[in-house]
Amino acid sequence: LGFVFIAVLLALWSLDARVSPDAAGRYVTPLVTLSATMFWVLFAKSAHVASWVPNRTWLFALHMAVVGFCVMTAVEFSIWFWESPRTRVGRWASRVMRFISVAHAALLMYFAVRDQPENINSTYVAFGALFVPALLYASSLGIVRLFRGDRRPFGVVMASTLCAILFAGIHDIVRERMELGPPIFPAGVIIFGVFEALVVLGGFLQVAVRNIELSTSLSAANVELERALVMADEANRSKAEFLANISHEMRTPLNAIVHLPVALARNFEVGTDGSGRFVGDAEAVRADLVHIAKSSRGLYRVINDILDISRLEAGAEKLHVEQVDPVVLARRALGATRAFAATRDIDIRVTMPEPGAITMEGDPARIVQVLENLLSNAIQFSHQGGVVELSLRSDERAVHFSVRDEGVGIDAAHHALIFESFRQVESGNKRGTTGSGLGLAITKCVVDLHGGEIRLKSARGEGATFDVTFPRGVPISMAS
Repeated sequence: LGFVFIAVLLALWSLDARVSPDAAGRYVTPLVTLSATMFWVLFAKSAHVASWVPNRTWLFALHMAVVGFCVMTAVEFSIWFWESPRTRVGRWASRVMRFISVAHAALLMYFAVRDQPENINSTYVAFGALFVPALLYASSLGIVRLFRGDRRPFGVVMASTLCAILFAGIHDIVRERMELGPPIFPAGVIIFGVFEALVVLGGFLQVAVRNIELSTSLSAANVELERALVMADEANRSKAEFLANISHEMRTPLNAIVHLPVALARNFEVGTDGSGRFVGDAEAVRADLVHIAKSSRGLYRVINDILDISRLEAGAEKLHVEQVDPVVLARRALGATRAFAATRDIDIRVTMPEPGAITMEGDPARIVQVLENLLSNAIQFSHQGGVVELSLRSDERAVHFSVRDEGVGIDAAHHALIFESFRQVESGNKRGTTGSGLGLAITKCVVDLHGGEIRLKSARGEGATFDVTFPRGVPISMAS
């Protein structure tokens, strides 16, 4: 038991040292005391050393002294674990217990030298009346913590060992009065000491487990924080790229809108009579006016995209739902993008039924916007002279649009990114194309608002296919 107790103390010391800088002061005294008492008990019980002892009175005195030191160790453990050796009560309790144990051992050895076994027995019984209250005090520390709602479940252990100590002490007192049998109080002290060790071990193991849990939680939190920082950096980079692209998209038409009117004004002269007359090239002026109108439409489209995505992501946009013909809407989107396709010599091939064959519920302006965005995107990223396909089919529950191009394609790793706001897979100077980068984000928001779904099938160098599904009926909660 002594070796087990020392092993437990060393294990506790190693655990406690990780969380407490003053752990050594908690264990030096118990280890020294326990080692000394073990030395006396082991050597006193050996036949070789027993032959050196003058008589059996010495052996009896040594055994009783060991009991006193065991009680002292158990009480100090309780104070360290349940109370605190720094408190006034804890300090005085430890000092008194050490004084009683040393005085108990000194008296026992004095009577052993004088060969007075009856006085040794009387001394043990007298000091036992002090040891029992000390053990009761040690046990009460855990019991009080139990009733105060301490989360450590060791108050029950202390309460159970208290019963063993009380029974052992009462038994020995009765034995001394009635000579009923051998003393069992030392056995009770040993039980108490072992349970105290288990209590302290359990407490520090609980602390160790808690530290491991906190360390794991901290590691997980650090991983999440690093992931959040990466996402924040990525978002900042995306917004910076978006601002760079959008500034280019706005600066070009603004230059035309701001500077061309100044150049146009030079084509007019004011006569001596105050009247103005045109002196420039009419064809050049017409071309400049067309360029101003085109730039104005481009600037309007960019600003409208920014306002659109802001309203959609804020949930401030409602659908104006009505019964519509998807074929008519598709033809409207084709009409709006054919001029752009002609500038790039793109052939748009259409596969869809005649008007009136299909009906659905939806916001016609928003559905046309979705198709225009997809067609413009396909034309923009197609090779010069390429082909763009638009197909339309339906079933009982939904209407399916498909826009396919044979352009540069999109890597699989970027499929989810292209639908995010302020996100472009590559920067504008690498793409060789223009645009705000909000078209697909707006498209996805509008499709989601209809309760539909948009899917992408693409690979680098193999073109891209966008499949859009609109339900035949839009949920009432999504409509204004």
